[in-house]
Amino acid sequence: MNTATLVHQRRHRLLVAVVPLALTLAAWAYLFTGMGDYGYTLIILIAINALMATSFNVVLGRAGQLSLAQAGVMGAGAYATGLLIVRGGYAPWPALVAAVLVGMVFAALTALPVLHLKGLYFAITTFAAGELVVIYLGIDEALTGGGMGLTGIAPLSPVHLGGRTLLDPLFPRDMAIVTSLALMLVTVLVALLARLRVGATWTATKDDETLAASLGVTPYRAKLTAIIVSGGIAGLAGGLYATYLQYLQPSQFDSWQSIMFLSMAVVGGLGRTYGPLAGAALLTLLSEWLRDLHLNDAAFILSGLALIAIVLVAPRGIVGELARAVPRLRPGASPREEVRPR
Repeated sequence: MNTATLVHQRRHRLLVAVVPLALTLAAWAYLFTGMGDYGYTLIILIAINALMATSFNVVLGRAGQLSLAQAGVMGAGAYATGLLIVRGGYAPWPALVAAVLVGMVFAALTALPVLHLKGLYFAITTFAAGELVVIYLGIDEALTGGGMGLTGIAPLSPVHLGGRTLLDPLFPRDMAIVTSLALMLVTVLVALLARLRVGATWTATKDDETLAASLGVTPYRAKLTAIIVSGGIAGLAGGLYATYLQYLQPSQFDSWQSIMFLSMAVVGGLGRTYGPLAGAALLTLLSEWLRDLHLNDAAFILSGLALIAIVLVAPRGIVGELARAVPRLRPGASPREEVRPR
């Protein structure tokens, strides 16, 4: 392949990757400054969806395990927050912390019996576990409210410092800031973990379990660690979701939601630090745009077609194509080199 062809291909990939990513960042800034409460609402939804996409990015993109119980884990965290507030009388912030712990424990309990399974067998069993959560939430009327849902969930309480109110999440702007900060902290945490030994064990297990074991890595422990971390992120997303909506219903956490969150991770770029944000922003805004056009009945079909088109054009995801198009400049770098997922 000659140099001109390589340059042309690189420019094409750069165009495919940079334009959607630039539009995502521009939309984020515009929503914060130019659309009022509606813009803040979109930011909240994007941030929560990006957290869920990040949970998929950890367990699948980093560790190579396709868990389809993530929406169920989110539901466990959401209902833990709601029940602690409504039934237990706890303050919202401690209940939000509890959601993270519940998500980690629930994810571990879900995965422990089936971690020896691989591929589709693991995916199917985790899918069933997620559906069992939805079924239970729908039949336990005494505790969860059953199909009628759980109401009366208090929003996050104001944050005070020196007699002044820094944040009051009751207002959409401040809740948008809270969810954005949560997403930023989780993104930084996942990026740090990916650079530590635990992240190296995830990558080794994903690439080749047998080889990883021969190098002293325990694949079972590596996979369990990734699942626990992803469960904590999903629990946090559920807690934020509960305190934002102040109402929960089992159907909010069905298997379709897991597929949507997985799609966001894939569109953004599996194994990429900023992939979940790009994918969540793109698909959330697409969904809202279709709703604004009163195409609710066709939204699933159009979203699916859009997803297929995006995957065909950018198979490595938005951020993945960007990394492939613009390799890091360093002495001796080859124009054929690709940047590996970090």
